Parts: sequence; structure tokens; C-alpha cells
Amino acid sequence: MSANFSVSLSQIIKEMSFETVFMPSDPDTIMVSSTQLNRPGVELTGFFEYYDKNRILVFGNTEMAYLAKLNDEKRAKVLLDLMSKGAPALVLCRGFEPLPEMIDLAKQYSMPVLATGDQTYNVISSLVAYLNVELAPRITRHGVLVEVYGEGILLIGDSGVGKSETAI
Repeated sequence: MSANFSVSLSQIIKEMSFETVFMPSDPDTIMVSSTQLNRPGVELTGFFEYYDKNRILVFGNTEMAYLAKLNDEKRAKVLLDLMSKGAPALVLCRGFEPLPEMIDLAKQYSMPVLATGDQTYNVISSLVAYLNVELAPRITRHGVLVEVYGEGILLIGDSGVGKSETAI
């Protein structure tokens, strides 16, 4: 029987050595269930048709440079539009400091803000690899492994039907 898995934000913070900038609630209660991340490129221009609020937001050099080019009013609107959609967390890479609007909106929408000095590509690669392992489908079966002429054979069946005896 397979199930959907999730990993707590506190596990992610520990594994990735993220710094907590803002945490609205206990990170053990914030669950991440998507292996995909969201680097908000087109979302910063207002296109949200395929936005998935279950993905962690990752801001790197490109996103921060784009926001820096906007005037205060436009930047506030862009961040409001994005952060009001929700996400399990927002991660700032490359040692970027959060913009004041980010912290205000994170408080308003209860979105954790995390930071790291690592390059964006390295953060994304490591985080996706970690999430792929933690959120991978799993299944439990009763079984016995047997080697016959150098080939592995897995005998599966309900508990107590004699798999071990058959293997002997």
C-alpha cells in the first residue's frame, strides 16, 4: 500500500543548514509535500496560472535584481501578489537580506522566511535531491529474498503463508 509523504520544515532547515529569518509557527507543524521548487520568474510579472502554492519559493540573484529595479510601489504590489498566494517557505540564497516588504508580508501571510549564503543553483540541487529521497513513494511487502543460480528471487505473500519455508 503506497501513501503520500511529507517532510517537516524543521527537518529541511536542519538538513540544508538554513538560517531562520522569520518563523510564524512551529516549523515541525509546517509540512512540505512537493519535490518541486518555485523560482518565481513569470510570477513576478503577475502570471499565476500555473503557480503551485505547495512548492517552496526560492529567490536568487535574478529575482532580487528584478525586484531592485522596481519602484517601491510596484515592488510592494509584486510581492503582495506573490506572497498572498502562499508557499511553505521562502528561501533567500546568496546571502541576500530580505526586503522590508518581504518580512511584513511574511508576517501577514504566515510564510516562513529562510536564508543561506549558498549559490542558488547549489541550494536548488541539494534541496530537490533531499526532497526526492524524503518524499519518494514507498511500499511495504512481506517477502523473502532467495538466490538461485546467481539470480535473486523475491517471494512475496501475506504474512504466515509459508514464504520462509518455501525458501528453505
